[in-house]
Amino acid sequence: MCHLLTTMFTKNSTMPDRLRMFVHLLKMPVKVTFTDSLPEAFSNLDLSDQFEILALEFPDEDSLNLYRRTIPSHPEVKRLLISDTLSASSSDEVVLPLKWDIRRFYSAMIRLMPEIAANTPPLEQSSRWYGYNVPLQERILDVMRIIREEYQNDIGLDYLAGRVYTSPCYLSTLFRKFIGMNALAYLNDYRLHVALTLLRSTDLILADVCTKIGYRSLPYFCTCFKRRFGITPSEYREGTAVVF
Repeated sequence: MCHLLTTMFTKNSTMPDRLRMFVHLLKMPVKVTFTDSLPEAFSNLDLSDQFEILALEFPDEDSLNLYRRTIPSHPEVKRLLISDTLSASSSDEVVLPLKWDIRRFYSAMIRLMPEIAANTPPLEQSSRWYGYNVPLQERILDVMRIIREEYQNDIGLDYLAGRVYTSPCYLSTLFRKFIGMNALAYLNDYRLHVALTLLRSTDLILADVCTKIGYRSLPYFCTCFKRRFGITPSEYREGTAVVF
């Protein structure tokens, strides 16, 4: 199982959503994790696995400079770079343009990790359903964008389905097809990852963290957090555990 860690993407970037979608559609043996900090990304990498990949998008010069300062001390990490201005500097790097598609992503992953090709169906087979339903894929990306922008509000399946003019049942079916989980599961997962950032980088009390990410009940938030990460929010804040 390869671990694909993504970081340094802009607030409105669709890169994380597309990565998760394409990995699922291609049935690649790849685990996708998101983080908002490049130093944290390197601390979370399991460098005992030579096929770790770091996916980076460069929205500005500052992020590019941070990458150039950090990467020399981690030459063993393979890199998938999203940029219109960079060129690959070694065999451990592949550069995709900002407007990349599933075919380019497939080729890039196989170049970085030839070993996973044996466990990944051919592109034409795994992406056949995707290829004829690009508008549906864009609809799912719209829902994922809405979740990122409105997760703090009291939103649910009916609301999300109404925003993209479809039924709740059909939206759940589409999410399972494209993402591998239903829309509410994705919403909860996104909220809990925002909670990780708040617990790590702020002094907000748990009740305020709970409210800030859209949960109404603190006990329910704590239950969901422990079910997802294996520890309580308080244990995460007090310790140094790395969770995904």
